[in-house]
Amino acid sequence: MGITISFLLLYEVLAIHTPVVPRIEQTGIDGAVLAYSLLVSAVIGVLFGLALAIEATRVDVTDGYEGAAAPPVSVLAVTARFLLLLKLRLRAYF
Repeated sequence: MGITISFLLLYEVLAIHTPVVPRIEQTGIDGAVLAYSLLVSAVIGVLFGLALAIEATRVDVTDGYEGAAAPPVSVLAVTARFLLLLKLRLRAYF
């Protein structure tokens, strides 16, 4: 959806351009940057999906114990939380 909006807005900007802006005719969407962005997005989506799927398959045997101490936080859960926070932080900048 964002790619479609960017193409539409690009054509609108080029249609109403003024001669004040230098080299506006050369303005465009770079295909290499678009492909790289799509690749990074797909890889991150797969990594998050795998991390959550692996975490969901773990069986917690301490659920049945009444009054037991909280189970330790797994490294995978901490990594998934870190990647989620990193993704949200990067999304704020881009």
